[in-house]
Amino acid sequence: MKKRSGIAGKVYNILFGIILACFFIVIPIRSDIRSTRYTQVPISFSEKWRVGSEPVKRIEQVMAGEHGGTVILEKRLPARLSEKDSLCFESQNSNLSVFIDDKLVYSFRTKENLTGRSTGIVFHEVGIGTSNITKTVKIINSCCYDRQKTGRIMNVYICPPSDYMRLTFRRMLGACIYCILMILFGGLQMLVYRSVPDKDTLPFNIRALGLTSIIAGTWLFIDTNVMQVLTGSIYAWRGMSKVLPFMVGYPLIAFFNSLTVRKRKIYQHISFWMSIFFEIALIGSRYLLNMDMAYSFSLFLIPYIVLVMLIMLIIANDNAHYCRVNGLAIEIRSIYFIIIFVLGCGLLDLIKDFTDQTFTDVQGIYTRAGMVIFVVYMNFKFLKWWTKDHAQIMRERFINHALQYAVSSDSPEHNIKAMLNFMGTELEADRIFIFESQINGTFRGSYEWCRDGLKPESVELIHLTYEGVLDKLYKRYLDNGRKFIVNDIEQLKSTDPYFYDILKNYKIDNLVTGALEINGKFMGICGVSGAPEDKLTDISEIINLISYFLSQLILQREEQKRMFSYNYRDALTGAKNHMAYRMFLENSLDMSKTFGYMRMGIIGLEDVNREQGYDVGDRILIEVSKCLMEIFGSENVYRMNGNEFVCFGFETEESYFDNDVECARRMIERKGINIFVGAAYCANGTTDMEIVFSRVDELMQEDLVH
Repeated sequence: MKKRSGIAGKVYNILFGIILACFFIVIPIRSDIRSTRYTQVPISFSEKWRVGSEPVKRIEQVMAGEHGGTVILEKRLPARLSEKDSLCFESQNSNLSVFIDDKLVYSFRTKENLTGRSTGIVFHEVGIGTSNITKTVKIINSCCYDRQKTGRIMNVYICPPSDYMRLTFRRMLGACIYCILMILFGGLQMLVYRSVPDKDTLPFNIRALGLTSIIAGTWLFIDTNVMQVLTGSIYAWRGMSKVLPFMVGYPLIAFFNSLTVRKRKIYQHISFWMSIFFEIALIGSRYLLNMDMAYSFSLFLIPYIVLVMLIMLIIANDNAHYCRVNGLAIEIRSIYFIIIFVLGCGLLDLIKDFTDQTFTDVQGIYTRAGMVIFVVYMNFKFLKWWTKDHAQIMRERFINHALQYAVSSDSPEHNIKAMLNFMGTELEADRIFIFESQINGTFRGSYEWCRDGLKPESVELIHLTYEGVLDKLYKRYLDNGRKFIVNDIEQLKSTDPYFYDILKNYKIDNLVTGALEINGKFMGICGVSGAPEDKLTDISEIINLISYFLSQLILQREEQKRMFSYNYRDALTGAKNHMAYRMFLENSLDMSKTFGYMRMGIIGLEDVNREQGYDVGDRILIEVSKCLMEIFGSENVYRMNGNEFVCFGFETEESYFDNDVECARRMIERKGINIFVGAAYCANGTTDMEIVFSRVDELMQEDLVH
């Protein structure tokens, strides 16, 4: 029933997912989601420009710095224009003037700012309209700072400005989404840090990780130039893009240091002052040495990233040495490599920029890709910790509740059954069972719980040989890190056919077992079958923790039996003694129900003791006791004094009870022992045991006389 319900749930989830996919994917794609919504299709105008009389393939190839600092670009406008059209383009570190048929229609001059005279990317629009059809557009492009080798124009289109903005958004959409995800991830980490009361329980410094992600995401988002298009600001975002990267090292190293076993604060101090030093050096070179940041940025950022990587390498080696000396596991290798990979991506961007001799804004293609991988990886690690920690909390709560049942009464027997009932209900299992080691080398089923609607399998009647069954199971349990999980019993068909037949016979689909051990000695197993598949691993952990307490309860049960035997059993015969008899009458006998009562005495026992010795008399008592316990059961036979025994019978018919009495008499007399017996059967119970005692005494006297 449970399996069918689980399959139905999976089918519902799949169907629901398909429906959602239709809503979120198919419907938008089949409608106007892919529509550009341009007023008119933008005309690419980046090809076939001229520098003097020399044609150039694309305008992006022309650097003002390579033409003495100033270059003049010309091209004829198309024959079809609309009144809404503008000449839209980007410039990179350029001063420029735009002429149409030698008439100045637009100019742009850089202003001195935090980064120098450079501007980075600037977006321009020059209205043209139908009156300028086939006229020649001329752009005078010049460098904006000293020793510059760049200064170029890019992505030239003829279209309305709104269409150009939309085109730019579409071109940078993927990069923007990645950057926004980084910023959101960082913000989420900061919120989690604020919401967790006990910061020591966190797996690492998530505040530092969140700050790293926010700084890197913001820097790379500025690098997409979307903020420039959106706000029209140039110098604010230009300044931010140059100073932000030097702030990422401090939180990044603080985060990495928190992953180590040996968390040394000296590295955080070094990284903090290193970031401050490079910021001061960058800004100082700008104002003291008049070095434009378009030139100095890569010169400072490359050694900064190299030093960050070097510090992290020192931290990793220091932690590895500490772990080796103290015999601890090193758990940061994978994170170390992923961070090195990200820094390597950033370094690759910088080296590419530097070796190309462009000294312009880093486009951050590799850095952005590396940061996305880093964020995804750390999000996975954090979620893994979060779910693991949540599962640990739930296990601890489960065990705390289970332990309440372990001490719920003075009876270990009752407590074991209460624990199994709680476990079975909470774990949604079909069955829970316990097999215990016996003196003869077998394992006998001792406890069983099954959910409502299932028939108990009477595990107390099942005996398993140790050799060939549980020895293999126990070995596999130890080899698998104290886990034994069988998701599907069919996997045992070829490896453990005998065990497979047992599980198949009792209709067990899956199985989780744990060892019951006392003082390191294997003394039993606890098994859970028919539990939900997604809980099997957690159940294995729970059994490992619970098994200790189950073992202690079994130990207490055996100790209680020994104490009971010592206090309530006759040392010679093994039958219960007079104290146990009185306790049974007062606390356990239900006089409202059917029962039989027999008293028996041995004739001439005193003469045997006097004439043949007490050893012979003791053997007679032992033989009589064995016969009575064989007929009435060891729990129902009491030795009252030197030569008398009392037996209770709980047969459903008086004839059955009388037959047991006669069988006991014949077995004893066959051994040459003379006895006298009195027995009474209470078909409807009794209201007064004294009446029963009196009647049995009379029958005993009559039997003695005859």
